[in-house]
Amino acid sequence: MKNPLWLLILLPLLIGAESSTQLKFHSGNLRGASDLAKAEGKLYFVEFMADYCYICKMMDETTWRDQQVVDYVNVHYIPVKVNVDDLEGIPLKQKYDVKVLPTFIIFNAAGEEVGRYEESMSGSKMLATLTKYNTPQNRSATAVAGSPNTKSPSRPTAKPTPKPPVKVQPSPPVAAKSPTSKSSDPVPPSASDKEKAQARKFTEGSQGLYEFYVQRRASEGFGVQVGVYAQYGNVLREAANLESKFHKPILVNINTLDDQVVYRIIVGAFEFKAEAVSYGKEMESKGYTGIVRDLSQYQ
Repeated sequence: MKNPLWLLILLPLLIGAESSTQLKFHSGNLRGASDLAKAEGKLYFVEFMADYCYICKMMDETTWRDQQVVDYVNVHYIPVKVNVDDLEGIPLKQKYDVKVLPTFIIFNAAGEEVGRYEESMSGSKMLATLTKYNTPQNRSATAVAGSPNTKSPSRPTAKPTPKPPVKVQPSPPVAAKSPTSKSSDPVPPSASDKEKAQARKFTEGSQGLYEFYVQRRASEGFGVQVGVYAQYGNVLREAANLESKFHKPILVNINTLDDQVVYRIIVGAFEFKAEAVSYGKEMESKGYTGIVRDLSQYQ
């Protein structure tokens, strides 16, 4: 028989109990974050997200739990989340021309946009990106527009000719991908399109015949969590792919995230944490970003 696909099926746990490391985003609005950044001489960044963006939820489980990222942001940045479906988020989505999720926009202390990224990011890439923009000039509340670290144009000497608004057609919905992918979720133009996209997610890329058997596993040891999925068909596809690449036991934890059933895929069942950490680095060299989990958390 081929290597079996092991499924770890556990009762839902409280999400907040999984790890003490979790980035705390600014609780106020974007204007308040801007004022706070100016007062404290910090930069701030905005993550545009939505409840239906499962790539965003994956980053909540990985990037925003990375201890180095959390420590760095707490010292140098004011982080803000904007839900593009909220009353405040809808006009901000339009103002900043957000077309895909997640979109990250980095602002200096003066409130000028200095960086924009339309992709999911691993912890290491996020840390490198935030470090890149954390310069003395960007921390100044009186940053000069048009400086090398900003995208703002130099002050014009003549009144520019006004340009007519450009009507942008929304991108078609696509299925959510793992955090290692540079693809992102488009912003659905309407609820009906969102429902169609969710219906397609169930079968897109997951058709076919799978051979596996389910066996309950003891909650002990360590593993490398590589993704969080909302559709079971996508779980089967990705688990089969990981098993063929890494030849390690593939565990699946069934849990909830914001009242939505999600499936966490975990590679390996290592006796010691150091083994899991070492294997996680090997996986990263092959394009997979994961986070080491203590399996005892899944009682």
